[in-house]
Amino acid sequence: MTQPRPKRRGLHALVMFLSCMAAAQAHQQAHVHGRIQLGVALEGSELVIDIHAPLESLLGFERQPRTPTEKALAADWSARLRDGGTLLRLDPEARCVLTHAELSAPVLGWGSSPGHATAQDGHADLEGQWVFRCAQPSALRRLNVGFFEASAHARVIEVQWAVGGKQGRQMLKRPQDVVNLGPRR
Repeated sequence: MTQPRPKRRGLHALVMFLSCMAAAQAHQQAHVHGRIQLGVALEGSELVIDIHAPLESLLGFERQPRTPTEKALAADWSARLRDGGTLLRLDPEARCVLTHAELSAPVLGWGSSPGHATAQDGHADLEGQWVFRCAQPSALRRLNVGFFEASAHARVIEVQWAVGGKQGRQMLKRPQDVVNLGPRR
């Protein structure tokens, strides 16, 4: 296994910090249907976006799909999430390109978590991460999120971000879909 470059190690530490903060808040609030949590961190030219959401917030159910319609819905969400660009629209001037996407929702067979293929207590979550390489990271000022357009079940999106030496938090409620990533020099 190769070790991450030192620069990347710092970025992943920052994303992990944001994710831990979000997880701590999620634990205090428990499993909340309709809520999606995003962590956004930019270091150098690398942008990492983490997601944590109850599957109900996206699909409307938290179990293995049973009907052809539910199976098609899960497959559609898998494609959207792996693409990244349909749900996460970045400033075009930043020229960011998706380099990696990772999803984990064991109840749907996404990712690998042996022994966790069923929802515990009837609840199942999605966890994931997108990594983008941005040619002009200083042009990154906003993030448009398409979760409200894509799911009638999403009601609130909590975003914690660290971009350009600044940090912030923003709560989006339907129909808001723009995350302001702070003023840039």
